[in-house]
Amino acid sequence: TTRRGAEWIDEIAREALVTMRNAKSRIVVGHHDWSAKNMRMGPDGIAVLYDWDAVFVDREAFVLGSAAAHFPVTWELPVPETPSVDEVCAFMRDYEQARGSNLTASELAETAAGATYARAYKARCEHALAPSAVHWHGSSRESLKTHGPFRFT
Repeated sequence: TTRRGAEWIDEIAREALVTMRNAKSRIVVGHHDWSAKNMRMGPDGIAVLYDWDAVFVDREAFVLGSAAAHFPVTWELPVPETPSVDEVCAFMRDYEQARGSNLTASELAETAAGATYARAYKARCEHALAPSAVHWHGSSRESLKTHGPFRFT
């Protein structure tokens, strides 16, 4: 019922799905609800993870893409929910450093597709809640409309 006006978002998501369906990156354990409320930090990083129904096994590129596209989301602090493209790239560089190796060209393409799909999902949710909203500042819709799909090189 909320399709009208969201066709452009759905098209971007469909294009990302083509890459995602052919992904080859390694399988890892991830978490779909990347929010401060679901973790507690210790001296060496995340010490406790909550919200176990959001734990899943999937391609590393999709786990990374989703986390990179949503990492600042929290409803406990007054911070922007949608990271800029530069912030997403910085998140990925930090991930590569922690991983101990750079992502390959195909992993970058898969991660871009995962981040794009995650951004499109959130944009679609925003559209469903307020299809005629004109104040998109800081939203996933604004980011997707302004920058289009993620492209990492």
